[in-house]
Amino acid sequence: MSYHLNFTPGGDIGVDITTEFFGWRSRFSEKHRASIKERFDPDGYIWMDWFSIPQHSLEAQHGQQRDLDGTPKWDAMPSLATQDDYIRLIPEYVEASDLFVVLAPRCRHSNGLRCSFGSWTERGWCRLELWCKMMSVNVKMPVVLISGSDRINFAMPMHWIDHPPHEGQFTIEADRHSVINVTREALSQKMSSSKASKKWDVYRYFVARYETLSGHGFRQRTKDEFLKDFNFSSLHSATNRCMSPMACAVLSADAEMIRVLCSEGLDVNRFDGAIPEVNIFQAMSPLMLATMLGWRNETVLLALLDHKANVDATTEFGSPLLGWCKSERTVDLLIHHRADVNQQKESVFLPPISSACENAAPTSVIRSLLEHKACVNPRKNGLGSAHPLAFLAMRPENSKSLEVAKLLLDARADVDLQYRAAGVWRTRELMCRAGVRVLGPRTPKIAQFIAEWSTTPLGVACFFGCDELVEFLLDANADPEKPNARGHTPFQLAQSESVMKVIHLHRTTFSI
Repeated sequence: MSYHLNFTPGGDIGVDITTEFFGWRSRFSEKHRASIKERFDPDGYIWMDWFSIPQHSLEAQHGQQRDLDGTPKWDAMPSLATQDDYIRLIPEYVEASDLFVVLAPRCRHSNGLRCSFGSWTERGWCRLELWCKMMSVNVKMPVVLISGSDRINFAMPMHWIDHPPHEGQFTIEADRHSVINVTREALSQKMSSSKASKKWDVYRYFVARYETLSGHGFRQRTKDEFLKDFNFSSLHSATNRCMSPMACAVLSADAEMIRVLCSEGLDVNRFDGAIPEVNIFQAMSPLMLATMLGWRNETVLLALLDHKANVDATTEFGSPLLGWCKSERTVDLLIHHRADVNQQKESVFLPPISSACENAAPTSVIRSLLEHKACVNPRKNGLGSAHPLAFLAMRPENSKSLEVAKLLLDARADVDLQYRAAGVWRTRELMCRAGVRVLGPRTPKIAQFIAEWSTTPLGVACFFGCDELVEFLLDANADPEKPNARGHTPFQLAQSESVMKVIHLHRTTFSI
């Protein structure tokens, strides 16, 4: 941690490219870095996942643990009641922190499985800690992801927002119940503090997601219960807020209330405002919220679709609705209601399958889009790249990227396809090139990428440090010498040590 605070170029840490594309930027200030280093050195404390909470092995519970000399060690672990107390204190430990650090390098487990931040977020305990951070009063505390000796950036809510703690993986199944209890307590505290400070959008968001996050079944509210729980004076109040009555009904999976709101004349396609800290951005329609977060309850989607919700809605940036699906059933439903599987909005021309790759959609979603004839080699307009393989490479933490890449290649994706930016995006590309020449390594990552985005998918994978995807594309005969508009080959865009090793191995093998 000390190394990264001191030696990150310019002492700076940024968010991932996908998040920057949506306009969210976060940086460490000099004051913040100094404060953290002062706390950690020499007498500070760092909360370390797993072993900072005393663990109970089966041997310890049965009094079978022994000292080095072989004698029984009956008090090796605290009592179950004591450990439960420690577990209940996780939110307080997180609350007291200045920094939330995730050390999740990409590597192979001894069982052959690929480990990364993506697999880390599958763990129930890890999810709990992330959600405790989101539900703390200190909401601006950054989550810093260290995924390699030369890779550090801020992790953002989009990486875990649809991962309730109790739905994660647990080595001991009984732990799931403990996590549910801690989550419910943290949720109650968050709702109370948000209500007291009159942060109504945040308050309503967590009220709406209470059942999903705490493991309760979905709740159907009466009109009076709905108004009281969400603190609305009427069904027509706060319709210009991010968490409007319609948004609250959608996120709480209350299909009957959606029908009531529609009968009252509320617009099923209206959405105002944004709450970036919970991954809600401008122009996300109620149907998009349901697609992102309400997919567990199909009745919500059906209620919106029955009232003519726009299936071809896009985000403010132009990312299409189909690209946010989390299940193949959702894909089928939207396409059944005539969503365009190859929709490309003017200006950006980002197709659903590329958006799905960018959003790290499940492999089943990509397969379903392909079965519905999604084009894997979309037309060459708008952004400097619209290739699904390129957008897949923008999410190096995606543990399913190789499975998805194989599906795309089986569908005849062109591994060497390049694009040329058009319109306003061409102007931005030229501006970013100029910025790179002036600022050099101090250029924001997003600007560095835009300056080079006319490269092939292999070049994008090299740029983002997706070493396994680089190796996969090379095995698929991707051309490592094909230059982009600046004359740079894919290998010249590599920045991470892990990709450099793949390139060295490729060159050595090729020369032999």
